Amino acid sequence: MKFNFVSEPDQIYEIPGVCCAMHGNIDPCREDDCDGEKELIEGIEFFDTGQADDFIAGYFKDFDDEKKIWSIVGEISAVENEEQAGRYVDAYEALSRIEQFAEAGRSKPNRK
Repeated sequence: MKFNFVSEPDQIYEIPGVCCAMHGNIDPCREDDCDGEKELIEGIEFFDTGQADDFIAGYFKDFDDEKKIWSIVGEISAVENEEQAGRYVDAYEALSRIEQFAEAGRSKPNRK
């Protein structure tokens, strides 16, 4: 599986409303005492859900702090995919998460 995603400069840095402010869980939070309030998370945390598809989608993630550009570029074999994620993650699953990441970055104005 090959990855070749590069964001526009300053496009994706913080992703609004996807993290539980009380527990730090990626939305939706399933804690009984959750108050439902959301907070911004850093883009680097977007793929840190512990789910196999996020692990593979974020496997090559890199952030150029100077240019404010996210990239997910690289290639992973089927064997390495399964070994790293604990199960095989197909291209559609990984692409879906990368598209959600890119869309979250587009949903707000660019920051300078």
